[in-house]
Amino acid sequence: MAMHRWAAACLVLCVVGCGTSHPSRSEQRATARAFAEEVVAGHGDAARSYVAKGADPAVREQASRLSAAFAHTPGHLVGEPRRSGTAQWAFAYTKRVNGKKGAFSRERGILVVDTGSDAPGVTFAAILGRQIAYSTHHDSELLPSKR
Repeated sequence: MAMHRWAAACLVLCVVGCGTSHPSRSEQRATARAFAEEVVAGHGDAARSYVAKGADPAVREQASRLSAAFAHTPGHLVGEPRRSGTAQWAFAYTKRVNGKKGAFSRERGILVVDTGSDAPGVTFAAILGRQIAYSTHHDSELLPSKR
């Protein structure tokens, strides 16, 4: 009789334990990278598709706003992502925006993506350390002695 109770308890614990699936580190990194690529490409709808089902509704809005900044001038991810927490990934990016009359700007920063540890998908995203350098094509033509 005690053996049956023990077996039933083990079965219940196994079912409960197996029912919660936590994404592996490689799955988290793949999801974060796919989200980051869609954001810097300016694809808001595709980026929103990577948001976790149970995430705060503001995260979908975040994905739209981040992607909108890249809609007209896409950026590029640079190098490999760095892990910046249990489920956070930091992606360096660059972007060049051509303006009027030969002016342009170069932007670089870090896109941080949190994939959460419980549910698969993105639970938070933000751009940190954004740096923008303004210049003109004439600056690149100046000789070093004239700078």
